[in-house]
Amino acid sequence: MTDEMKKIYGVVNSILILAIINNEILHINVKYSAYINEIEIKVFSRNTNYLRGHKRKFSCGIYLDNPSALKTLRSLKNELIGLIKREQN
Repeated sequence: MTDEMKKIYGVVNSILILAIINNEILHINVKYSAYINEIEIKVFSRNTNYLRGHKRKFSCGIYLDNPSALKTLRSLKNELIGLIKREQN
């Protein structure tokens, strides 16, 4: 495993931790698709009714083998932190 991939996995883990510890603020769904090496992130309001039509606050897919994956993941992590802070207020 390269240093770049270790950094990518570190940011992915940080995003998963954000999803877990902020579940009362936002619902951050993180999905990994092994066959295409992609992380998909969907963000919903904490009071979303999933049985009815629901609207995402944010959605993004990132291929982990993309040359800009690390930069994109870091930017996404910062955006998620910003969304969490805005929802807290």
